[in-house]
Amino acid sequence: MTNIVHISRLDWGVFSGREGDIAAAYSAPALSSSSDGKGINTFRYDGKLWTVGGRCGSWLRETADAYELIAVADYNGPDNASYSYEGKTITHRGRQYRLGPKTEFIAADRTVAEWCIHLRQTYENGGYFTSGKTYHDLLREDLEREIWDSVKRAYVKPSGNIVAAIRLELAKPNFDKHKFELIKLNRQCSIESSAIDITQLPALMVAVRKDWRRCFR
Repeated sequence: MTNIVHISRLDWGVFSGREGDIAAAYSAPALSSSSDGKGINTFRYDGKLWTVGGRCGSWLRETADAYELIAVADYNGPDNASYSYEGKTITHRGRQYRLGPKTEFIAADRTVAEWCIHLRQTYENGGYFTSGKTYHDLLREDLEREIWDSVKRAYVKPSGNIVAAIRLELAKPNFDKHKFELIKLNRQCSIESSAIDITQLPALMVAVRKDWRRCFR
């Protein structure tokens, strides 16, 4: 069984800073332990309570393997299932449940506008893998690389909304966030004439990010 949900619910929060409720319900360590599953995290879908036992996917599309929490008296499934937590008895908030069959939750494709935002966030928060690259450098790499598609179960070239978003972003002025940050820090800290007050760096970097974002508007 498969359910399609908005990407925001499966977002890890690595680039956007906002972890989705399904992503936050990841509980494999608690489920795989010898205990009765205490300490699991849950989310609601279709009026039911679920927990996540596994995550997969890629930059293109996120997925999660989830299990419905079923009251022990209402459960009529198997005691266990191969490669699944189905049938496992768990305790959540003082109540006992059995886990239902594994159900895959798949993120729907982002709209073009959502992809544009995600591409910018990826460049902003990409850390080491964006080092030495301009925004356009990263976008061109994205156009050329093959990406794992969890729906097709294969590596594919980008197509559809993401390609349209990349071409829109490439039509905008290029930008190098790293050079901008250095210039900004030089200007604000007067590096050549005085030492940097390390305690001020976090606030300065926030100001830098706010300034360079304006170039995308």
